[in-house]
Amino acid sequence: MLVSNQSLVLQRVTRMQAGLYTCVGSNQEGDGESSPLYLDVKFVPVCRPGQETTYGVGRKEAAMVTCEIEANPTDLNFIWKFNNTSRMTNLLPENFTVEGTRSVAKFIPMTEMDYGSLSCWAKNELGMQHEPCVYHIIPADAVFNCTIMNQTSDALSVTCDSGFDGGLTQEFGMEVYDVLTQELIRNSTGSEPIFTVTGLASGFEYDIKLYAYNAKGKSHLTYKQASTLKSPQKHTGITPPELDFRSLIGVFVGAGVSLILLVCIALVIKIRCRSSNKTKKEINKQNSNSIDSVEKDPDIIPHNEEYLDEDEKAFERLNTSTRYYGVQCTRDNYTLPKRVLTERNLVTDFSL
Repeated sequence: MLVSNQSLVLQRVTRMQAGLYTCVGSNQEGDGESSPLYLDVKFVPVCRPGQETTYGVGRKEAAMVTCEIEANPTDLNFIWKFNNTSRMTNLLPENFTVEGTRSVAKFIPMTEMDYGSLSCWAKNELGMQHEPCVYHIIPADAVFNCTIMNQTSDALSVTCDSGFDGGLTQEFGMEVYDVLTQELIRNSTGSEPIFTVTGLASGFEYDIKLYAYNAKGKSHLTYKQASTLKSPQKHTGITPPELDFRSLIGVFVGAGVSLILLVCIALVIKIRCRSSNKTKKEINKQNSNSIDSVEKDPDIIPHNEEYLDEDEKAFERLNTSTRYYGVQCTRDNYTLPKRVLTERNLVTDFSL
């Protein structure tokens, strides 16, 4: 910096020397100061210091990466590129926005090969940015397939599957909140996505937040909801599904139909039994009337041994014994029909 009479000479001017300049003259009467003069230093774009340069992102999760630039003039054009160990590709203009000296890129890693770095360049009328702004995209996959298990009246367990760690040491965390007050009840961390919390209130519902993290960032949250049992009985396994009322209605309908069928069968059996009893009574009545008619028929000689002499009685015994032998019956086995048969045989013999 050179001072010559009323002139100031600045050499190798940088953007740090931009600003207001004044000249002050002094004598024994005091100081005099000139009007300020603004020195405008133009320069090509550079990265603004103090930015976030590392983003932990899960697969299929959108990362909004912000690139902030210092430049003069501020009319800028931006270029974004993605770089991993095997390739470098340009981001399409529709994948980022520009607002003055700031550009925001939306980046979604779909596979393990989509982790690497994003580079941002800006250009103004003086030229292209010499060194790009670099932002590292590292994996921080969230947990998935989380299941609530072993619910009791004061405890519950949660088990999950871990996502891709990208080769970095990964830890897991779980936060338990009261569903009504959203007060944090428990906060647990571990090297495996398996958690058990105890000392919970009986019959309460809780919101559960689960996540994975590493030294470079934290994944998005996975949400679950669970409750403790009202009774001390332990339930092991996955929370049972809700009752299917359609199945319950089907059970009741089936039971009703079965009951109606049983009643109908009982009525049919009862009616048949009554009909059978009535038929038997009619048959017995007819037999009785037939016997009575035979007994009361005056044309038939009554079977009474009082009216027979000794020769007739002997003849009857001989005739009866012969007839019984032919039908293989005895007087002791079937009394009434034999008597009728005997009487009929006697009639036949006497007629001969």
